[in-house]
Amino acid sequence: MRCDLVFNSREIEEKGGLVFDKALEVREFLEDGQPVGAWDRAFADRCLSGACKVHLEFSIGGSRILLEGRIAGRWKLACSRCLAAHDLSFETALEETYPSEGDRIDAGPEVREALILSVPQKSVCNPSCLGLCPGCGKNLNLEPCGCPPDRALASSR
Repeated sequence: MRCDLVFNSREIEEKGGLVFDKALEVREFLEDGQPVGAWDRAFADRCLSGACKVHLEFSIGGSRILLEGRIAGRWKLACSRCLAAHDLSFETALEETYPSEGDRIDAGPEVREALILSVPQKSVCNPSCLGLCPGCGKNLNLEPCGCPPDRALASSR
């Protein structure tokens, strides 16, 4: 991960907490410019549309450091019905605790995981999307197809 989401735990303790706010580009979530591991599998046909806003707050709780955060942005997705590209806004929360004994806290894996979990399994360009004709494959949002109703139904079985 190119973005440095590594924080000094001693500094967090000395200050009684820490707030991090930054807009991160998708390239900052890639290692050496290439998608890796779960990122690659999760984002085969999806991508961030522009920067995402990352807000992280660290606080001290006894012998632990608590991280609470929010990530917001837009996904560029393919409609599950008609395959048209569309943007979908998202905002997701994350929470993690770390032992205060360590020297550093790497929040990168938690941010990456929250992004992966924010991707919907299915998304539609609009609720009234008609999808593709199962008979001929024509996008029914653009124009009706000439398939007889029985052929279209037989193709979808």
